[in-house]
Amino acid sequence: MCSPMDRFPEKAVSFCRPTPFIQSDHPDIRKWAGQIVSLHDSDTVKARKLVTWVYQNVEKRPVLSIPNALETLTNRVGTVNEHAVLLAALARAAGIPTQIEAGLVI
Repeated sequence: MCSPMDRFPEKAVSFCRPTPFIQSDHPDIRKWAGQIVSLHDSDTVKARKLVTWVYQNVEKRPVLSIPNALETLTNRVGTVNEHAVLLAALARAAGIPTQIEAGLVI
């Protein structure tokens, strides 16, 4: 799990905590994060492995739901929103503070 006091600025604390939709403390999320990355990987290598895993293992298809990391991990399907919450949960579980930005580009 994130240890912001050890390596990250104080403002990163909120980007390390689980939330109702980014369940980074759930045993399944933690298990998968541990299988995807190694403890000895740098944060950059961890991030690349996690992004690659989500890209390769979550089908890109619209779903009618509120993005939820645990449901996305279980169902392995979703749009960029589901990919984002799952990636954030896995990254936080792997010790990387993660913030999600959402919006619309016109």
